[in-house]
Amino acid sequence: MKPYIKQLLIFMAATALAFSSCSKDDSADPDKSDSDGKEVGTNYEPGNIPGMGETEGELTGRPFAFPEKIEIKGGLKGDLFLVPGKDYCRSLGSGAFVLVQLELVNHLEKDTLLVLPAGLTFRAMDEQDQNGLLIQETEISLAGGETCRTLIYLYCINQHKSGSSSNSRYAFGPVSDASPVVELIQLLKGKRINFEHLGNEEFQSLKHDLQYIVWNVTDGNGITQEDRDFIRSLPAR
Repeated sequence: MKPYIKQLLIFMAATALAFSSCSKDDSADPDKSDSDGKEVGTNYEPGNIPGMGETEGELTGRPFAFPEKIEIKGGLKGDLFLVPGKDYCRSLGSGAFVLVQLELVNHLEKDTLLVLPAGLTFRAMDEQDQNGLLIQETEISLAGGETCRTLIYLYCINQHKSGSSSNSRYAFGPVSDASPVVELIQLLKGKRINFEHLGNEEFQSLKHDLQYIVWNVTDGNGITQEDRDFIRSLPAR
Protein backbone atom coordinates (compact mmCIF):
# COMPACT_ATOMS: atom_id res chain seq x y z
CA MET A 1 0.00 0.00 0.00
CA LYS A 2 1.35 3.40 -0.96
CA PRO A 3 2.29 5.62 2.02
CA TYR A 4 -0.07 8.48 1.10
CA ILE A 5 -3.02 6.07 0.75
CA LYS A 6 -2.19 4.51 4.12
CA GLN A 7 -2.07 7.97 5.73
CA LEU A 8 -5.40 8.87 4.12
CA LEU A 9 -7.03 5.72 5.51
CA ILE A 10 -5.66 6.42 8.99
CA PHE A 11 -7.00 9.99 8.80
CA MET A 12 -10.44 8.81 7.70
CA ALA A 13 -10.58 6.20 10.48
CA ALA A 14 -9.57 8.77 13.11
CA THR A 15 -12.20 11.22 11.81
CA ALA A 16 -14.90 8.55 11.94
CA LEU A 17 -13.89 7.63 15.51
CA ALA A 18 -13.99 11.29 16.59
CA PHE A 19 -17.39 11.76 14.96
CA SER A 20 -18.67 8.63 16.68
CA SER A 21 -17.39 9.84 20.06
CA CYS A 22 -19.02 13.25 19.61
CA SER A 23 -22.28 11.61 18.63
CA LYS A 24 -22.26 9.47 21.76
CA ASP A 25 -21.50 12.50 23.93
CA ASP A 26 -24.38 14.44 22.36
CA SER A 27 -26.87 11.65 22.94
CA ALA A 28 -25.81 11.38 26.58
CA ASP A 29 -25.87 15.14 27.17
CA PRO A 30 -27.56 15.50 30.60
CA ASP A 31 -29.16 18.79 29.58
CA LYS A 32 -31.04 17.31 26.62
CA SER A 33 -34.74 16.58 26.69
CA ASP A 34 -36.18 13.07 26.76
CA SER A 35 -38.35 11.56 24.04
CA ASP A 36 -41.40 13.45 25.37
CA GLY A 37 -39.58 16.78 25.24
CA LYS A 38 -39.21 17.00 29.02
CA GLU A 39 -36.05 18.38 30.57
CA VAL A 40 -34.07 15.61 32.23
CA GLY A 41 -31.30 17.60 33.94
CA THR A 42 -27.81 16.66 35.08
CA ASN A 43 -27.51 12.98 35.87
CA TYR A 44 -26.93 12.88 39.64
CA GLU A 45 -28.11 9.95 41.71
CA PRO A 46 -30.65 10.53 44.53
CA GLY A 47 -28.86 11.03 47.83
CA ASN A 48 -25.69 12.04 45.97
CA ILE A 49 -26.43 15.57 44.77
CA PRO A 50 -23.83 18.26 45.61
CA GLY A 51 -25.00 20.56 48.41
CA MET A 52 -28.00 18.37 49.20
CA GLY A 53 -28.41 15.67 51.82
CA GLU A 54 -25.01 14.92 53.32
CA THR A 55 -23.19 15.26 50.00
CA GLU A 56 -20.32 17.74 50.02
CA GLY A 57 -19.89 20.46 47.41
CA GLU A 58 -21.69 23.53 46.15
CA LEU A 59 -25.25 23.51 44.88
CA THR A 60 -25.28 23.13 41.11
CA GLY A 61 -27.56 24.28 38.31
CA ARG A 62 -28.44 27.31 36.20
CA PRO A 63 -27.51 30.74 37.61
CA PHE A 64 -30.39 32.82 38.96
CA ALA A 65 -30.41 36.60 38.60
CA PHE A 66 -32.78 38.69 40.70
CA PRO A 67 -34.13 41.87 39.03
CA GLU A 68 -31.96 44.90 39.78
CA LYS A 69 -34.92 47.26 40.19
CA ILE A 70 -36.38 45.14 43.00
CA GLU A 71 -34.54 45.63 46.29
CA ILE A 72 -34.43 42.98 49.02
CA LYS A 73 -34.03 45.29 52.00
CA GLY A 74 -31.69 43.75 54.56
CA GLY A 75 -31.05 40.65 52.47
CA LEU A 76 -32.57 37.18 52.71
CA LYS A 77 -33.43 36.44 56.35
CA GLY A 78 -34.81 33.30 57.93
CA ASP A 79 -37.87 32.98 60.12
CA LEU A 80 -38.61 30.44 62.82
CA PHE A 81 -39.98 27.42 60.96
CA LEU A 82 -42.09 26.27 63.92
CA VAL A 83 -43.92 29.56 64.48
CA PRO A 84 -43.41 32.04 61.63
CA GLY A 85 -44.23 35.69 62.12
CA LYS A 86 -47.62 36.99 61.01
CA ASP A 87 -46.83 40.52 59.84
CA TYR A 88 -46.31 39.58 56.19
CA CYS A 89 -48.19 41.13 53.30
CA ARG A 90 -47.82 37.84 51.39
CA SER A 91 -46.98 34.24 52.28
CA LEU A 92 -46.07 32.05 49.31
CA GLY A 93 -44.42 28.81 48.24
CA SER A 94 -44.42 25.38 49.81
CA GLY A 95 -42.23 23.82 52.44
CA ALA A 96 -41.83 22.67 56.00
CA PHE A 97 -38.51 23.56 57.61
CA VAL A 98 -36.97 26.48 55.70
CA LEU A 99 -38.73 29.86 55.81
CA VAL A 100 -37.14 32.90 54.17
CA GLN A 101 -38.41 36.45 54.48
CA LEU A 102 -37.83 39.05 51.77
CA GLU A 103 -38.63 42.70 52.35
CA LEU A 104 -39.19 43.59 48.71
CA VAL A 105 -39.05 47.17 47.50
CA ASN A 106 -40.24 47.85 43.96
CA HIS A 107 -38.26 50.84 42.67
CA LEU A 108 -40.19 50.78 39.41
CA GLU A 109 -43.25 52.99 38.92
CA LYS A 110 -45.11 50.20 37.13
CA ASP A 111 -46.61 47.03 38.54
CA THR A 112 -44.17 44.13 38.42
CA LEU A 113 -44.58 40.36 38.48
CA LEU A 114 -41.65 38.42 39.94
CA VAL A 115 -41.45 34.78 38.93
CA LEU A 116 -39.31 32.52 41.11
CA PRO A 117 -38.64 29.34 39.11
CA ALA A 118 -39.24 25.81 40.33
CA GLY A 119 -35.93 24.34 41.42
CA LEU A 120 -34.56 27.62 42.78
CA THR A 121 -32.26 26.88 45.72
CA PHE A 122 -31.54 29.05 48.75
CA ARG A 123 -28.06 28.58 50.21
CA ALA A 124 -27.76 28.85 53.99
CA MET A 125 -24.92 31.13 55.08
CA ASP A 126 -24.46 29.09 58.28
CA GLU A 127 -23.36 25.54 57.45
CA GLN A 128 -25.44 24.26 60.38
CA ASP A 129 -28.66 25.45 58.70
CA GLN A 130 -30.51 23.59 55.98
CA ASN A 131 -30.40 24.77 52.39
CA GLY A 132 -33.85 25.42 50.91
CA LEU A 133 -35.59 24.41 47.68
CA LEU A 134 -38.54 26.01 45.90
CA ILE A 135 -40.29 23.01 44.36
CA GLN A 136 -42.91 24.85 42.29
CA GLU A 137 -42.87 28.10 40.33
CA THR A 138 -44.03 30.97 42.53
CA GLU A 139 -45.22 34.42 41.48
CA ILE A 140 -44.98 37.62 43.50
CA SER A 141 -47.01 40.63 42.36
CA LEU A 142 -45.72 44.06 43.35
CA ALA A 143 -47.46 47.34 42.65
CA GLY A 144 -45.36 50.23 41.41
CA GLY A 145 -43.35 51.64 44.32
CA GLU A 146 -44.70 49.00 46.71
CA THR A 147 -42.79 47.60 49.69
CA CYS A 148 -43.93 44.13 50.72
CA ARG A 149 -42.52 41.90 53.43
CA THR A 150 -42.92 38.46 51.89
CA LEU A 151 -42.55 35.02 53.43
CA ILE A 152 -41.40 32.14 51.23
CA TYR A 153 -41.96 28.53 52.34
CA LEU A 154 -39.21 26.16 51.15
CA TYR A 155 -38.36 22.49 51.49
CA CYS A 156 -35.33 21.37 53.44
CA ILE A 157 -32.71 19.58 51.32
CA ASN A 158 -30.38 18.57 54.18
CA GLN A 159 -32.28 16.33 56.57
CA HIS A 160 -29.51 16.22 59.18
CA LYS A 161 -29.23 20.01 59.59
CA SER A 162 -31.23 22.61 61.53
CA GLY A 163 -34.42 24.29 60.37
CA SER A 164 -34.50 28.03 59.82
CA SER A 165 -34.70 30.59 62.61
CA SER A 166 -34.77 34.38 62.79
CA ASN A 167 -30.97 34.27 62.96
CA SER A 168 -30.63 32.35 59.69
CA ARG A 169 -29.32 34.14 56.62
CA TYR A 170 -29.52 32.98 53.01
CA ALA A 171 -28.34 33.74 49.51
CA PHE A 172 -29.90 32.76 46.20
CA GLY A 173 -28.40 29.59 44.86
CA PRO A 174 -28.73 28.19 41.33
CA VAL A 175 -31.86 26.68 39.82
CA SER A 176 -31.19 23.00 40.39
CA ASP A 177 -30.81 20.87 37.27
CA ALA A 178 -30.13 17.61 39.14
CA SER A 179 -32.20 14.98 37.34
CA PRO A 180 -33.91 13.60 40.51
CA VAL A 181 -35.00 17.14 41.44
CA VAL A 182 -36.15 17.87 37.88
CA GLU A 183 -38.22 14.68 37.92
CA LEU A 184 -39.94 15.68 41.17
CA ILE A 185 -40.65 19.17 39.83
CA GLN A 186 -42.26 17.69 36.73
CA LEU A 187 -44.43 15.36 38.81
CA LEU A 188 -45.65 18.28 40.94
CA LYS A 189 -46.16 20.71 38.07
CA GLY A 190 -49.71 22.06 38.09
CA LYS A 191 -50.55 20.49 41.47
CA ARG A 192 -52.06 22.59 44.26
CA ILE A 193 -49.27 22.57 46.83
CA ASN A 194 -48.34 26.21 47.46
CA PHE A 195 -49.53 28.12 50.52
CA GLU A 196 -51.26 30.71 48.34
CA HIS A 197 -53.38 28.01 46.69
CA LEU A 198 -54.50 26.19 49.85
CA GLY A 199 -56.22 26.83 53.14
CA ASN A 200 -53.82 26.93 56.09
CA GLU A 201 -55.02 23.63 57.60
CA GLU A 202 -54.69 21.74 54.31
CA PHE A 203 -51.27 23.26 53.68
CA GLN A 204 -49.94 22.34 57.13
CA SER A 205 -50.91 18.70 56.59
CA LEU A 206 -49.60 18.45 53.03
CA LYS A 207 -46.22 20.07 53.54
CA HIS A 208 -44.91 17.33 55.83
CA ASP A 209 -45.86 14.58 53.39
CA LEU A 210 -44.07 16.42 50.60
CA GLN A 211 -41.04 17.08 52.79
CA TYR A 212 -40.44 13.35 53.20
CA ILE A 213 -40.70 12.92 49.43
CA VAL A 214 -38.12 15.70 48.95
CA TRP A 215 -35.84 13.93 51.44
CA ASN A 216 -36.21 10.71 49.46
CA VAL A 217 -34.63 12.66 46.59
CA THR A 218 -31.96 14.61 48.50
CA ASP A 219 -31.07 12.23 51.33
CA GLY A 220 -32.50 8.87 50.30
CA ASN A 221 -32.77 6.43 47.41
CA GLY A 222 -35.18 8.36 45.22
CA ILE A 223 -38.90 8.75 44.59
CA THR A 224 -40.89 5.64 45.45
CA GLN A 225 -44.01 4.30 43.78
CA GLU A 226 -45.92 5.29 46.90
CA ASP A 227 -44.62 8.84 46.44
CA ARG A 228 -45.77 8.86 42.81
CA ASP A 229 -49.22 7.61 43.75
CA PHE A 230 -49.52 10.27 46.45
CA ILE A 231 -48.50 13.07 44.06
CA ARG A 232 -50.88 11.75 41.41
CA SER A 233 -53.73 11.98 43.94
CA LEU A 234 -53.15 15.68 44.61
CA PRO A 235 -55.68 18.08 43.07
CA ALA A 236 -54.68 20.22 40.13
CA ARG A 237 -54.64 24.02 40.36
